[in-house]
Amino acid sequence: MSNYSPCPNCGSEDLYRHKAGSAGDGMYSTNYLPGLGHFMNPARFHPVICADCGLTRMFIEEKNRVKLKRSSKWERVRVTKN
Repeated sequence: MSNYSPCPNCGSEDLYRHKAGSAGDGMYSTNYLPGLGHFMNPARFHPVICADCGLTRMFIEEKNRVKLKRSSKWERVRVTKN
């Protein structure tokens, strides 16, 4: 489980996480997590919403995050510091 608090936008600790999570497989919507799940077992993410400012973040389950580095569908983002 990720450390969700505090909100990176406003600093609030009044955060809410969807209990069941959402499938990111695109069966009824866009495939948000291509290559990270399986046909019958899609990758899942858990939305977390800040009740004060409304910032919404998505956290993918750990068992699917480990596939990121070897997936051809994802590329690492290079971060530059100001």
